[in-house]
Formats: sequence, C-alpha cells, structure tokens
Amino acid sequence: MSTRKVEEMCGVSDTFISLLENEKRAASPDTLQKLSRPYGVSYYELLQHGGFLPEHAWLALTLGLLRRQQGQTPEAFADQLGLTIEEWQTVEAGGSIPPKALQLLQDQFGTTTIVDLLKQDRS
Repeated sequence: MSTRKVEEMCGVSDTFISLLENEKRAASPDTLQKLSRPYGVSYYELLQHGGFLPEHAWLALTLGLLRRQQGQTPEAFADQLGLTIEEWQTVEAGGSIPPKALQLLQDQFGTTTIVDLLKQDRS
C-alpha cells in the first residue's frame, strides 16, 4: 500500500510515514493509533514495537483478550495459568507475569514472547 493511500486513510502525511519507514523519525502513540488501522496491525502491537509498552504489559493485554474471547471467568483463566485470582488481577492490571505462568505459556504455546504468539495466531 502506498504512503499516499495510508495518508488518505488516516490523515498522517505521506512524508512523515516515509520518515517513519526509513527510521528517521519516531511516531508518537497518537500517530501509531492512526496508523494501526490502515496497516491492519494492532495498536498495542505498534506501541510495544515502538517502545511505549513493555513486553509483559503487552502480553498481559493479550492474555486478557484471550480470556474474554474464550468466555472464561477470571477465576477459570487464572487457574488455567496456574495463578491465584489475586495474581491474575495483578497481571491483568499490567503487572509482571509470575514465572510459573510464563512456564505454562512456554509449555502450551512453545513461547513466552508476544511476537511469537502473534505469529502462531496468524498462521
């Protein structure tokens, strides 16, 4: 897709998009939000790649989304990850993910990084 087409879709100038693509400028979170739709990429994924969202916070957001998509209660999802409800609530609020939950993710999905989880989800 051309930078002009993206500009038409989101209002970010094609010149600025070109500077971003060539790593001569950095995007703000607001700009990343505007660009997420035309590129078909999650806003949170762009925030993480832009350094605005730590890996554990992005993973926590993704796990929360997964829980809701599966229609699980917080208690059931916490149990699936081997966590207490209090530990899950801390994770869901953006706190660190306990090592035991990371190990379960590693065992279940073969990874604990969000990039690898997204690749699996898209294949």
